[in-house]
Amino acid sequence: MENGVPQDITDIILLPFMLVFFGLVWWILAWNSERMTNRKAKWKWGAFFLFFLSMYTGFKFFWAMIDSSANGLLYRETMRGIEHSRRVVVSHYVAFLIPLITTISVLVWDFFDRKVKAARRY
Repeated sequence: MENGVPQDITDIILLPFMLVFFGLVWWILAWNSERMTNRKAKWKWGAFFLFFLSMYTGFKFFWAMIDSSANGLLYRETMRGIEHSRRVVVSHYVAFLIPLITTISVLVWDFFDRKVKAARRY
């Protein structure tokens, strides 16, 4: 990153994607622990800290693209001069949307997993 402006896609998406990856690993390990021991693993909810942290880091870049203030306009004008700027612009949106979609997916997964467990008991 040079002068607060990312020069490449990895400057934008590396940290949010790493946090999502480790959050998913944490969640799957806890989910597997629940399946093996038949007890609730309360530590699985700690994965949401990583999910929310990844959304926060991605939202900073996302906000820079949709901000209507002078800072946002200056940021977008600076982005035009970067090589492969279309990819970099798209990565601003992806850096926030992938963690958001992952968080919602994990919540839906947990909801349906609980429903399936409840149905198997009867």
